[in-house]
Amino acid sequence: MKKLIFFFIVASLIYSCKFADDGYSFHREYDNYTYLTSQKAAMYISGTPDTATSVRDVYAILYEEIKYTNNEEDSILIFGHCWSRYPNPKVVDSLSVKYMIDDDEDGNPDTYIDTLAEGSKFQTVLGNLKPETQYYARSFVITGKIVDGQIVYQDTAFNPNPIDFITDSPKNIWEQRAEFPNVTFKNAVSFVYNDEIYVTLGNDESGPDRSIYKYSQTSNQWTTLSTTYLGSEISGATAFVIKNVRTGFGTYHDYVYIGTGYTVDGVDTTCVTEMYRWNFEDEWVRLQTGSEFIGLGTRDAVGFSLNGIGYILGGKAGNGGPLADMYRFDPELTDEGHAQGTWTKITNVFPGGPRYGASCFVIENNAYVIGGRNEAGDYRKDLYMYKQTFDGNGSWARKQDFPGTGRSEGVGFAIENLGYFGTGVDGDSLRSDFWRYNPYINSWDQRAYFNGRRRAMAVGAGLKFGNNDFRGYLGTGRGYDQGDSYGGYESDFRHYRP
Repeated sequence: MKKLIFFFIVASLIYSCKFADDGYSFHREYDNYTYLTSQKAAMYISGTPDTATSVRDVYAILYEEIKYTNNEEDSILIFGHCWSRYPNPKVVDSLSVKYMIDDDEDGNPDTYIDTLAEGSKFQTVLGNLKPETQYYARSFVITGKIVDGQIVYQDTAFNPNPIDFITDSPKNIWEQRAEFPNVTFKNAVSFVYNDEIYVTLGNDESGPDRSIYKYSQTSNQWTTLSTTYLGSEISGATAFVIKNVRTGFGTYHDYVYIGTGYTVDGVDTTCVTEMYRWNFEDEWVRLQTGSEFIGLGTRDAVGFSLNGIGYILGGKAGNGGPLADMYRFDPELTDEGHAQGTWTKITNVFPGGPRYGASCFVIENNAYVIGGRNEAGDYRKDLYMYKQTFDGNGSWARKQDFPGTGRSEGVGFAIENLGYFGTGVDGDSLRSDFWRYNPYINSWDQRAYFNGRRRAMAVGAGLKFGNNDFRGYLGTGRGYDQGDSYGGYESDFRHYRP
């Protein structure tokens, strides 16, 4: 509906502005980089040049400062940035917008959905750019008011100080890094803390390995920590990191939560519900006495965290079928019977159905779940975005399907604001293709093939290496053995430079 509203606004702009040659002229008095009403009240944005905080090969993030809040006489209805490959872009060019109006049940725009504080900044993303190309951009506002449920258009005004920039030249290369210390390691769990990668609970030739390995990208070295995972010998586990967990009055700690997975006794496989938290030093605490995981024991599930809340989705229940259940963990929702946090089942069911071996990446506080196998054994390629909501159940939206073959046990991670997914298995075939997802235009493009051997059950992560330098890492896993049979182990570790 909002897009329709914006279409009518733009159409009215073009049709009704007969007193200006281009229909988008400044219709306010301009004074000292500020637009003024006829009563000389400050309006619009600051007028200072827009700021580009990130410029990459296919997107840019711009900021500007608001100098105006809503009032009854004249309000900002829509604001954002417009851009073009030519100077002085207008709203008929490419747009990234935010709406200050909302529609009710009858479809009429009758309320403001937000207010803008004096001096607050807004951010918009230019999401469909071409590499190595010069662009021009400037912020704008469309002003007006709502009368009896109808928009009364007043004006469109642009920042008089546009910005120009050149998008990056992509590297799109894989480079080998230090090998993983355990040369026979697959189906492990990995997590990131302080731009270092932690790997544990992989399955090697002698069974699960509870050692914890840490990779420093600055020194390109692996360290085997003195502590080990305190729980059972499991594989196919999940993990998520939550920072600034309040553990007492004025006391906060960062933790990683590790658990679920499966144990093997002979030919019998048992999935567990155990969850432990670790403080990245020497303290291990098992979640119990009301704080234990409340779902079925599961393996090869998806784990992630958003804004201080942990999540576990799907997986496979032992020798049973895949699951679609999703649970949220609030580490600060405690009482006398819940000393370490509380698990809650999310009633908004995952629309992709039961699956295990799926992958996940997080971009701007939204989680994206992709791939996996369903109850029929099909390898999936659908992509879903999970967004937190105030009721705790969240909302799901289906996004553009992965263009490669459906697969499970692949690797997904985010590098800055873009998602990446690749490797895995699609039936009897291992994969090494690698793809990039742009959430701003809901589109995939293929990147350089992973240049190690094809594999599944690998680990991966996206890290910030330095100023304006972000990289992805991928390694270990299950590949082909010397006889070209599926089932060998991989110990190489490589990084990807986008």
